[in-house]
Amino acid sequence: MKQIRWKCSLILLLAVLLLMGGAGAVWAGDAYEVTVNQNTRIDVQITDADGLAVAPGREIDDIKYIIKSKPEGAKASAYTVSDSELEETGRFTMAFTCDTVGTVEVESFVTVKGAAKYYTGLHTIQVVDEKAETEKIIIMSIGSAQMIVNNDVIQIDAAPLVQNGRTYVPLRALSDIFEASCSYDAAAQQITITKDNTVITMTIGADQFTLDGTVTAMDAPAFITGNGRTMVPVRFIANAFGAVIKPTYHENGAVADIMLQV
Repeated sequence: MKQIRWKCSLILLLAVLLLMGGAGAVWAGDAYEVTVNQNTRIDVQITDADGLAVAPGREIDDIKYIIKSKPEGAKASAYTVSDSELEETGRFTMAFTCDTVGTVEVESFVTVKGAAKYYTGLHTIQVVDEKAETEKIIIMSIGSAQMIVNNDVIQIDAAPLVQNGRTYVPLRALSDIFEASCSYDAAAQQITITKDNTVITMTIGADQFTLDGTVTAMDAPAFITGNGRTMVPVRFIANAFGAVIKPTYHENGAVADIMLQV
C-alpha cells in the first residue's frame, strides 16, 4: 500500500495534567512524520492525562516552543500559525520545518494569563526524505460505478461485474488507472492498450490475447455491453502491467471488491 505523506496537517496530542497552582506535567506523544525542508502545519489539541480534550477557558498569555533535540547541524523551527480557537476548544496550529533528516523533539508551553499554571507537551517529529508518489491504491466494487483512488472517489463509465466466474471492469477506467492509452478497431473488434513499451491486444469474444507480440490463452474474453461499454478481464491486464490485485469476498463467496496496487 501506498505510504501515506502528510501534505496538509498532522494531528499531535498535547497531553496535560494540571496541578493545583502549578505547572502541567509533560506527556510525550507518538512520533509523526514530516518532509525535510517542507513547512508543515501541525494541528495540536490539548488533552488531559486520559486523552480527553481540554479547553483552558481563559485568555491565553503566550505559546512558546523549545527545540529539545535535533540532528547534528540541523536548523529546525516551530511557531504558532493560529491560536484563535485555543481558549474555547484547546486547539491551536503550529508550523514546523527542519532542513535535515532525523528526529526532532519540540516542547511547547501554553501559558494562561493571570494564572500560575501552564500546559506543556513534548512532540517527537520524524523528518524524512521526500518520497516520489509512484504507488496508487485503487478499490473497485462490483456493481458500483465509482472507484476509490488513494482515498479520492472517482466516477467511472460502467460498474465492474462478475460473469462466468470472472471479474470484468470497464476498459476506459482500467486504462486510466495505469495511465495507459487504449483504442478500439471496430472493424476487427480489437482492443489495444499501450503503456510505455507494453502493448496488450484483445479481440472481442476471443479466448486469447497478445502481450508484446506473444499470444497467451485466457478464459475470460472481452465483451461489449448492451449500452456499448467495453468490459475486459481485470486479472490479465493487471498482471501484464505488474500490478498486485487482491479481491475481497461476500459471505457467499462472490467477489465484493477488487483492490489494485499499482
